[in-house]
Amino acid sequence: MSEGWDYIVVGSGAAGCVIASRLLELEGARVLLLEQGRRDISPLLRMPAGFIKMIGGHRDVVIHESIPQPALDGRRQTVPQGVVLGGSTSVNAMVYMRGRSAEYDHWAELTGDQGWGWQSMLGHFMKQEGNRRLNNAHHNPDGPLKVSDTNYACDMSYLFLQALQELGHPYTHDFNVGRPIGVGFMQYTIDHGRRCSAVDAHLRPVLKNPNLTVRTGASVTRVELESGRATGVTYRQNGRVRTAHADREVIVTAGAFITPKLLMLSGIGDPQHLAEVGIETKVALPGVGQNLQDHHEVPVFATTHRQLGYFGEDRGLKMLKNGLQYILFGSGPVSTIGVDATAFVLPDETGDPLMQMFCIPSAYLDRDVDMKPGPGVTINALLLRPKARGWVKLRSDNPDDLPLIHPNFLGHPDDLDREIEGLKFARDILNTKVMKREIDQEVIPGPDRTTDDDLAEHCRRTVKTGYHPVGTCRMGADGDEAAVLTPDLKVRGVEGLRVTDASLMPVLMSANTNAPVQAIADRAADLIVAQSG
Repeated sequence: MSEGWDYIVVGSGAAGCVIASRLLELEGARVLLLEQGRRDISPLLRMPAGFIKMIGGHRDVVIHESIPQPALDGRRQTVPQGVVLGGSTSVNAMVYMRGRSAEYDHWAELTGDQGWGWQSMLGHFMKQEGNRRLNNAHHNPDGPLKVSDTNYACDMSYLFLQALQELGHPYTHDFNVGRPIGVGFMQYTIDHGRRCSAVDAHLRPVLKNPNLTVRTGASVTRVELESGRATGVTYRQNGRVRTAHADREVIVTAGAFITPKLLMLSGIGDPQHLAEVGIETKVALPGVGQNLQDHHEVPVFATTHRQLGYFGEDRGLKMLKNGLQYILFGSGPVSTIGVDATAFVLPDETGDPLMQMFCIPSAYLDRDVDMKPGPGVTINALLLRPKARGWVKLRSDNPDDLPLIHPNFLGHPDDLDREIEGLKFARDILNTKVMKREIDQEVIPGPDRTTDDDLAEHCRRTVKTGYHPVGTCRMGADGDEAAVLTPDLKVRGVEGLRVTDASLMPVLMSANTNAPVQAIADRAADLIVAQSG
């Protein structure tokens, strides 16, 4: 069955929702948005605390498992991704963070396009943002992506703020002015206690537009190429194979794992790898699937003398009380993600922090650790700018197979050294006066694990994803042979095909990727609209 459109958008995550809604600005443009998952109907998707329930396994989440990691003694890593309308914006932790201005300016240098620099990108952030608290040169209260403070914070989060100030770090009321430093409460894409996903912000307001068609349960198997041009896509829906034709462009927004997979299935990629899985090369681009980057973190966990956090709040009578409070007032523990406060610490040679410390007021140990549950605090040390690079490859030529992923955590010796520094700093936090009086004992790594070798082994045993994979179809300047995309996000060597998701990032920024990808997609939409004539 064949159908015709002007634009086809593959993937309805942070980028796809923005692109699809913006393309409707073009008079008469017919837009088809294809999403592999279902509609965003689960009640858990609306509740901020539902993130905790979904991230470990839910029908709207797919768990990607890595190949055995050589730097982790063969341990495999798991990285969840949303497979639902809204993509990961419907299942993530909703943190609103932009990153460092220097990182966007570096993108501008790498691409030769100043439109990727901080001052330009700040305009896209502000255009989208609807901040409940801030209205100034860096923030806008009126945009569609609702941003707010947490409705509820536990006692442990306040102790964390006090401990960092005791160590000499300033309290910060806004991490999003281009240089995140100090300690403070985070802001979230939450609107009066309810998640504000990319669907809520960008797509739902235009769903009734007759020029937009949204199809869920639609699994795209390849981009159709004819004479060097993308002419459409083939996809499966309800057991039927369909072909949709695009008169203008196909825009892939399927994320850092699935976007390179789709390009490779379509014959766009490294010829050697494509030959290994029996796919004919149509466009040789060795950079497809390379340059994978992701934040990673390691934990210190200590028990406390009393309940100061979120332990047990999702069980028994407390769960019923908290649920009733949320239903009636939109407040209480259910209105939070369970992580209220963070700190940016341990500066590099530029003076910008390399580590982000998260205070998790409970036992956040999704690892094989033998311990009894109880009240406590986990402090996760997350490396903001890892040096190791991984890759994404095809498992086979079968579109149903998830791709092979190699995040390469701790694959660079500097990354391991920094994580060890982060663990030591986490212990410094626990040893402050304000914290020490509440701490019962350190459980992991454990008070007997004191040498760098001990901490290195702990890192290899417990390191995990920060949920921010990027970079696998990176943009670059003309002459950059490893770049998959031009600065205006066109796939090199193919007409009518663009990529506008997290895979385009040449270097990972020091932030959660939710807000940056939506801002990136807004700039991408500007480029598409400007070039449509």
